[in-house]
This record gives sequence, structure tokens and C-alpha cells, in this order.
Amino acid sequence: MRTQISIIGGGESIAKGMKEIDLKNIIKNTIIIGCNSAFFEFDCDAIACKDKSFVEKWIPELNKQKLIITTKMSEGKDYLNTTLFECNKITQDTTKEGVYTSSMGLTGIFILSLINDLFDNTDIFLFGYDFNKGNYHDRNKRNTNTYQNYTSDDIRNLFYPINHKEFRQDNRIYNVTDYSKIENFMRIEYSQLEHFIDCIDEKYLLLNKLKDFKYGNVFEKTDFNEPT
Repeated sequence: MRTQISIIGGGESIAKGMKEIDLKNIIKNTIIIGCNSAFFEFDCDAIACKDKSFVEKWIPELNKQKLIITTKMSEGKDYLNTTLFECNKITQDTTKEGVYTSSMGLTGIFILSLINDLFDNTDIFLFGYDFNKGNYHDRNKRNTNTYQNYTSDDIRNLFYPINHKEFRQDNRIYNVTDYSKIENFMRIEYSQLEHFIDCIDEKYLLLNKLKDFKYGNVFEKTDFNEPT
């Protein structure tokens, strides 16, 4: 059976998807990784973030999370249950040279690149990867224009290193959305999602993979337990 992972981005397509289906229930057995403030809406097994100002602002809330995945530029003594990674903004063949974040240094690309490298024979479902106006989780960036000046070719090139590696790892990356500017990955509708989800609870695998990885270096506590 293939491992299945859900990554929760910030695109507004999530709001529409949650109205169409019981999203939280459908993905509950997958490994759920939220980007930035996704913890407001989802019970995440890990939160990925790389903006130092975001981390510092939300330290009390982040310290309540099961696991934080961030970058070495966000390193700080007040962060609990955190693993830190080197980053690399240019194309590379291995995450061990630094997790690819693209020239934009985006959290969504950072965590997708890392997960795609750590796991193989895995289904990765992307939610809120719209690359469009709006940010579903961040109350202060609901109408962000960060992505508006990027052409289809620009976006394709940003995600190409991940797209290229997807096939080498025997991973399948699905962009679950009714609208997205990202064309690199297979797109499915929310109404189709239930037919793709078929997994047992393997949440402990995430912690095991991170522990074995070269740049993960801080684990103060976790709530991951292997099945008995």
C-alpha cells in the first residue's frame, strides 16, 4: 500500500472544497502537513513554515503543535518540537544540498520539495496550491498579490525541479483544486478525492523519515507513536 500525504497550502480553493466534501474526515488517515497558519483550520501532524516573522509572531501557538518543520534562518531557542533544514533557492539534485525553495523562497515549495525527497512510492495531495490571489489561512494576507505577475512559464519553472524528481521517486503528486495556475502536477477535483484516498494511519513514518535525514537536528518532544 502506498503512503499518502496531504499538504495544506493557503489558496482559497480549500474553502470551496470544504463546502463540497467532508475534507477533514476524508484525509484524516493521511499524514497531514500544514503550511504556516493551517493549524487554525486543520489538525495537522506537522506545520511547515520558513518566514521568521511568522514564526516569532505565533510561537505560543506553534509550540502547541505536534511538529514544526522550518529552516535554519528561523532557528531560535524558544521553538519546541522543531526540526531545522538548510535551504537552497536554485535547482539541485538532492535535498541534502539544501531543501529547494525556488527563487521566491516559498513555504509551499519548501515542504513539497522536502517531502518529495524524503518519501518514495507515495501519493502527495496538494490543497490550496492555487498560486492565485488570496490566502485562505492567513487573516492578514487574504488578498495578497504576491503571485499576480508570474506567467505560466514562470510558475512551471518554479516547480520543475520537484516535478522532475517526482518520477524518479515513484511519487504521484495531485493538485486538488478547481482552479490553479500550477500545471506541473495532475489535477483532480474535490469530488474525485475520495476515490484516491486509500491508506492506513502511518503518521509515525514522518517522524522516522525526518530523524534519519541529515539536516534534521532538534526534537524535544513529539506525539507520534508507532503502532503496537
